[in-house]
Amino acid sequence: MQKFCRKCRVELTAENSTPAVYTSRNPHCKVCWAQRDKENRRLHPEASILRRIKGNAKVRNLECSLTVADIPPIPKRCPVFPWIKLVYAVCIKRHDGSPALDRMDNSQGYIKHNVRWISNRANTLKSDASDKELEALGDDVKRRKNPL
Repeated sequence: MQKFCRKCRVELTAENSTPAVYTSRNPHCKVCWAQRDKENRRLHPEASILRRIKGNAKVRNLECSLTVADIPPIPKRCPVFPWIKLVYAVCIKRHDGSPALDRMDNSQGYIKHNVRWISNRANTLKSDASDKELEALGDDVKRRKNPL
């Protein structure tokens, strides 16, 4: 039985579709499937990021009990670095202004009331630094600006 892409009507083969797509009741070719996926990620960024976070939590053996409703809306600016505007973009490499879902208390997993949106830049800077190290860095900046 021949199957055709629901959108572009091209005949589906093993080369132009994935097995899961080919056997589904809603078949698409690889090109149309990628476009559909990209559009879904653009329209529903929280759901898209939640899928990625759940996979990350599983690999890192962290609790992840979040639902889309638990994720706060993405703010316009980073709360850590207010001069950075947060912009969610699909199919563009992450940049300093990309929103990142941050765990405020790293001893806990991705649970309600333990996540917030910050910029990718802020998340990268705090990724492997302790609070003590970050405070020492801030103290050093203050000393350099106000030498005795």
